[in-house]
Amino acid sequence: SRVRNQRLAKRALFIVLLSSFACFTALFAAGLALPNPAMPKDGGIWFENIGRDNWITSDSAIVVEHLAAQGNSVTLKFNPWRPEGTGSAHVVVNMCGEVVAQFIVEKNSPLFNFPYKPKCEGGKLGFEVKNPFTPGNGDERLLGAQLESVALHSKIGPPLVAPDRVFLLAGVFLLPALLLFFAYPLKIGAIAGVIAVLGEAVLFVAQWGVNATNLSYLWSFVVLLAAGIALGRNGSYDSSQNEEEDISQRAFVLFSVLVVALAGAFRFYGLDFGLPANYHPDEVPKVMAVERMIANGDLNPRYFLHPSLLLYLTYGVSELLQYLGMSGEWQTITVFAGRTVSALAGTLSVLVLLLISRKLCSRSGALLSGILLATMPLHVTCSRYLKEDSLLTFFVLLCTLAAITAAESKRVRYMYLAGLLAGIATSSKYSGLLCVAIVGAVPWLVSQRFIPDRQFLKHLPFALMLLPLGFVLCTPYSVLHSSKFLKDFNYERRHMEKGHTASITAWSQLWMYHLSRSIIPGVHVVIASISAVAVGVLVRSWRIAGLFVVCCILLFYLPAEWVRAKPAPQPERYILPCLPFLALAVPFAMKHLRLRVWAVVPLMLLLVPTSLYQSGVLTLSIQDDTRKQMGRWMSENLPEKSKIYVDWKRYGPEVDEKKFEVSYLPRTNTLQALHVNNIKKTDNDYLVLSSLYIDRYFSQPNASPAEREIIRGVFRQLKLVKEFDLPGVRYGFHNPKLSLLKIH
Repeated sequence: SRVRNQRLAKRALFIVLLSSFACFTALFAAGLALPNPAMPKDGGIWFENIGRDNWITSDSAIVVEHLAAQGNSVTLKFNPWRPEGTGSAHVVVNMCGEVVAQFIVEKNSPLFNFPYKPKCEGGKLGFEVKNPFTPGNGDERLLGAQLESVALHSKIGPPLVAPDRVFLLAGVFLLPALLLFFAYPLKIGAIAGVIAVLGEAVLFVAQWGVNATNLSYLWSFVVLLAAGIALGRNGSYDSSQNEEEDISQRAFVLFSVLVVALAGAFRFYGLDFGLPANYHPDEVPKVMAVERMIANGDLNPRYFLHPSLLLYLTYGVSELLQYLGMSGEWQTITVFAGRTVSALAGTLSVLVLLLISRKLCSRSGALLSGILLATMPLHVTCSRYLKEDSLLTFFVLLCTLAAITAAESKRVRYMYLAGLLAGIATSSKYSGLLCVAIVGAVPWLVSQRFIPDRQFLKHLPFALMLLPLGFVLCTPYSVLHSSKFLKDFNYERRHMEKGHTASITAWSQLWMYHLSRSIIPGVHVVIASISAVAVGVLVRSWRIAGLFVVCCILLFYLPAEWVRAKPAPQPERYILPCLPFLALAVPFAMKHLRLRVWAVVPLMLLLVPTSLYQSGVLTLSIQDDTRKQMGRWMSENLPEKSKIYVDWKRYGPEVDEKKFEVSYLPRTNTLQALHVNNIKKTDNDYLVLSSLYIDRYFSQPNASPAEREIIRGVFRQLKLVKEFDLPGVRYGFHNPKLSLLKIH
């Protein structure tokens, strides 16, 4: 009892010290986070009626919110220049109805300092100009002086923030710190807690007011991760789970068939969407590559921006469909064939994940992970496109299954198979090269310790040698036509390094770009949150198999964040291989926590309906796309021979080109052509804009305000005639918001 009381006393003392440290840190962090000194263009301090030319008038003001009522001072820096004959500016500063400072802005005294002691809510600093002048030339403002900057400071350096804000911020810092403290023994927990407080304080200072949204996502992720680590403390990994407490093998097989059937239904339904029109521009180069192979009578696609496996499978399935009697245009059949390959790969990915989960977890846990992946909207959507992502995910899972089988059976040949499958994954998409880490993990999976198994470690280099073999087998012209391969490969590498329409770095988004924009909308916020907690449980378990799952998530998440190319309108497909491992983390964490089949059913009832409903709604909406709806409305309501100007053929409506004259914005200098004056110079009657094109200038980070203003100008100055928008089902390349505007 005495030892226990001493331990509790130590913990209580540490919590008090950590809380005091958090308050002290929050005091400095909140002050340092303010833009200081600030200019009118800064967002942290609000400049009221002060233009970008910095001139103040008698209705100008500065609003600095959430500062302490005592202990701060303000320094104003002015530009003393005024037109000849107007004299030096005489400025009076008032706050809460009282004059707090007045001064003459002269060349030898451009800086003015005075205490900041707000006696009313808001603490607005208002200006009054005693001797204003009017600049003329249409500018009727009564100007005083140009305010160059505003600086806030206190005796300790940074400005003092109001106590309620300090305590709120301290609580934000403390929550993950205390969770980590309770997750580990006293010494390790103390270190983790201090690091958590300091780390968040640094991030807060660096990003608050600049990227507060990503900071909130990062904080939420850290809290969920820390909660999982704390929860995992009471778990105990059970490597020999008693199958008698789980569902029977027969029930597992039956439910697995139903889960895979559900996955197939979602992915194959409406696979012909948009055809014979093409709604996905990235599908066109693939069709052209297959066409080149047919025209030249060989298997050289003469296209290596992506590897060749998808092209060969599309070619083969296209020939099979035509042999079975499918009719229609050749290009339409080829697109449908490529989508069939992706849908089949997506469906089989669910089956492979079931097998992986069955080996690592339990039968009921495997069903949970399988149905999660089967209904994830992002995985369902990406499994419908003639793109590489679904096929890559399938071979990543096959490689993982071979690696786990090698560890379970302790047979080296499965590690060699994993090496070969890693090469085939690389031939699906170049990022499949990351599978080398999955193969490399086999010696540790065998030993289940941090010291690898020696026998498997000896064979590892030879297993990895099969990776290039698997790649060349499925992309043979990377060797046979090496000059074109190297040219295209280097182009794609530069594209990843440089960025797409905008360069988006990982640090500018605090590594949260894909969490906030890809994972949460793509799997649902509830599933994403539970997965984050599950990852924390696996980290706390400190078991090789659990850490392997965590590393597989990071393996495909971190590089997607690191590359600067995050191309709109669907950058989320880059993290598709993460999704199966997020689904796997949940039942694996349950195993560590010794939660049996009785806990799976409530989790399914909590998690599955959210993604099931969302995927169902998205699936049922893809046939009657907004592009079809707008096309029908235009045919029924616009005069014949109307001239329609469309931003991009793939993104725009299905316009009847026999009834209307259709032209498209130039692919080079598109924004220049979108200037209202340039649009009006054309002889077109109507303009159609699609959210698939224009949203990137509003939703993507680092988008230029000038470019946004061009698009806003179009909507301000042209009359909106008709709009089709289905916000709940606007996802991927489906159902864009379409706006029809009258030009003349």
